[in-house]
Amino acid sequence: MSSGFRFSATSEPFTPIETQPSTPKPPAHADPIAVERLQNELLETSFQVNSLTGNLRECQEDLRAKSAENKRLRSYIHTLEVLNSRQPPALVSLQASIPSAPPPSSLVSPGRVATNGTMKPDSFFKEEFGMLFREIHNFGKGFYKFATDVDIPSELAGTVKDIVGDERMLRDTHTKLLIVAGIVMRFVCLEVFRDGGVLESREEQTASPTASEKYSTKSAALATKIHTFILPLMSRPGDQKHCEESFRLLEALISHAFRIGVDRDNWRFSFPGRGARFVNATMVPCDTRNLGFSGEQERDNGTLENERRCVLFCVLPCIEKRGAKGWGVVVKASVRVY
Repeated sequence: MSSGFRFSATSEPFTPIETQPSTPKPPAHADPIAVERLQNELLETSFQVNSLTGNLRECQEDLRAKSAENKRLRSYIHTLEVLNSRQPPALVSLQASIPSAPPPSSLVSPGRVATNGTMKPDSFFKEEFGMLFREIHNFGKGFYKFATDVDIPSELAGTVKDIVGDERMLRDTHTKLLIVAGIVMRFVCLEVFRDGGVLESREEQTASPTASEKYSTKSAALATKIHTFILPLMSRPGDQKHCEESFRLLEALISHAFRIGVDRDNWRFSFPGRGARFVNATMVPCDTRNLGFSGEQERDNGTLENERRCVLFCVLPCIEKRGAKGWGVVVKASVRVY
């Protein structure tokens, strides 16, 4: 005997029963006054929850702001620790230590100069100076372009004021890079090209370990001195990796400056002072793109001279070489004009 359901031709079709959600209704015997009181309490609780939610959002925003301020303070403290851990540099008056612009003179004709027993053409030095300027530009652009709110030591502020007259220019990304490049170049002129002497040629450095060690030691010492001096101007002074990369690049460009092998008796480097008239024969205008080099040295800037424009501040020096006919300009000074 089989079990189960049987459907015949006359069976009624199956219709599912649909259930609709319904709101529970209070029992018929519920007190209307008690129900109203409960509804009011529920509404008041809802208001309190909304108020607490708003307070929580405000607390979260305040916490984020305090966390950002904490991070900035930790960065500043780290910067101070780095500065205090290094030997403080002596007071530096760079602008007063370097000659002002020489009188206009014509470009020297191609020639050769004896440096440490090796005859090197002027083209060699012009190319080497151009490479050095690019290294300084990349150094400033990579690590010192953006303004910060770190307090500047008085010695550094004094140097900046000597060069540009107003330290507020450090807050402008269009001038801060140029100021840093100018400070580095003044150090190089004072302690490499003028006081650093002529180091051995590349071949002699390779053959003589003693010469190579001396060369490396002087580069590292000068890099430490400059880096400590300008560290407060770094875009991210609290970033240890940023700081280390900046130092390595600075040491490399100083090493290059030593390798150029300038004979200080036959070369001179001068920075036109603020307010000096622009002179086409010895100056070229500069900006943050190329500091005045990369083809700009050959450009005719007679318009600026005719307009009697003046020097706002000098970034790279006018470089002259002593030749058979006297001093002549090899590289024009890169200046910001107004």
